[in-house]
Parts: sequence; C-alpha cells; structure tokens
Amino acid sequence: MPPQADFKSLKQRIPIDHVLARYGVRLRSVGPHTLCGPCPLPTHTSRKSRQSFSVNLSLQVWSCHSASCIAARDGRMGGHVIDLVAIMERCGLREAGLRLQDWFSVRAAHPAPVPPAMAAYTAQPNRPLGFALQGIDTRHPYLTQRGISPATARLFGVGMYHGHGFLAGRCVIPIRDEKGQLVAYVGRAVNGENPSTVFLPVSENLRCCSTSIGLCRPAAAT
Repeated sequence: MPPQADFKSLKQRIPIDHVLARYGVRLRSVGPHTLCGPCPLPTHTSRKSRQSFSVNLSLQVWSCHSASCIAARDGRMGGHVIDLVAIMERCGLREAGLRLQDWFSVRAAHPAPVPPAMAAYTAQPNRPLGFALQGIDTRHPYLTQRGISPATARLFGVGMYHGHGFLAGRCVIPIRDEKGQLVAYVGRAVNGENPSTVFLPVSENLRCCSTSIGLCRPAAAT
C-alpha cells in the first residue's frame, strides 16, 4: 500500500509560517495574527499586485489577491498549508502532504503497530530540520540573568525567538545530531506559560536524547 498523508494532522501540527520560513519567505506583521508581503507562489505573474500575499496565523491559512494566482486556482483565493506546498512544489496534494511529513518529521496519527521485539530495529535517526529559525535575540535579558553572554548565545544559537508560531516569545535552543546537523528546537517558556517546554518539530518520533542535546554546539566549535 502506498504511503498516505494525514492531512488533518499536518494542518493541525505544522505552523504555516514555519513552512514559509523553509522557503525563505519573509513577510511583515500587519496585526497580531496577520502577515503580509510579496507573493512567493510560482503562479504569481501580476506586476501590479506586489503586496498581495497574506497569512492569518490564527486560522493557519494564506491568500493571494492577485488576478494571476486566483485564475491559476480556478477562482480560489487561498488555502491551507498543504495547498501552499502543492503550489510551491508543483505537485498534487498527496505528494505535498508526504513532503511535509518528511520535512517536519510528522507521521500519521494512527501508524501501524510495531511489534515490541522489532522496535529497536525500526528506530530511525532524526532527520535534519531543513531550515533555521530567524530573528533570534542573543542579547535578551533572560539570557544575561542566567549568566549566558551574547558570545556564548551566538555560539550555541540560543536566544529569544521573536518570530511567529508556537515558539514565539520562548527561549529557543537548537539540537544537533552527531554530524552537527540541525534536527530540532527546544522552546523554553520564560513567563510561566504552559507547557513550559515545547519542541519543533512536534513529533512523538523525535529522539531528543541526552546525546543530541549535548551536541547543540556547532560542529566546528571545540
């Protein structure tokens, strides 16, 4: 049976702004839950509509008001995160879902059971994350209060994340594997929020063992 994409799980668990960040898309904030900027879609050919792309972070949807993008999608103005990837990758929805699952290490909500005796043999290494968070403040008072200098924070990539999504307003700590590849982020609450710690990617398959956390320093460092 060919692999299937769990559309419901993908839309619930993968923030749309993190997908846009993977494509290197930079949008400006125009409200508490709204981003706006140039349209990154390959279907966009309108020269007059330069700032037609918007994202609603609360609803996790996007839209482009340009005539070219609307015409390319048979009158539809926007969509969800899977639609976005399908257009960017020029593929079908199923393939877009599978790529999202692969990029963000999200698996089906009800995977086939694995016999306990085989569990040790089916464990897979963490996949590289594929992108790095931008807008990390390495000089935030939260760090200096804990004796972490800006130089040390820059070395480890630790700092306050001022972007969007569920890691916003948290102290983020990158996790790297034995090869120095970025595989995840830990987001630590600084103002008593619950949960106190969250992970990106949001996945029960993420193996954040003490070895990988201890290797959060860049591979070139000594």
